[in-house]
Amino acid sequence: AYKAPVACEIVELRIHQSAAPTTSENFVVTVDSARGSAYDTVVFTKALGGYADYLWIPGEIVTFNIDDVLVCTYANTDTKTLGIEFKVRRIAKPGIVRN
Repeated sequence: AYKAPVACEIVELRIHQSAAPTTSENFVVTVDSARGSAYDTVVFTKALGGYADYLWIPGEIVTFNIDDVLVCTYANTDTKTLGIEFKVRRIAKPGIVRN
């Protein structure tokens, strides 16, 4: 999980697994909003079966506010070791931004 110290946008997400899993399970990224569960938003879902590495660069602007948390969930039935890296960019004029 990553807690935003300032309002940001996601630039990219890198996922590396120790080996490609044979079980196809969804890797999910959710913005857990500091404003409450009514504002929580799933921003990314990908079935990672067969992928040891995956790079996601959003095709649209994906933003999150100060104190929001990016939460990653993945069942990982094949028990692979994961490395997860987010690249984010600070939004110049923080305030309420769309998720």
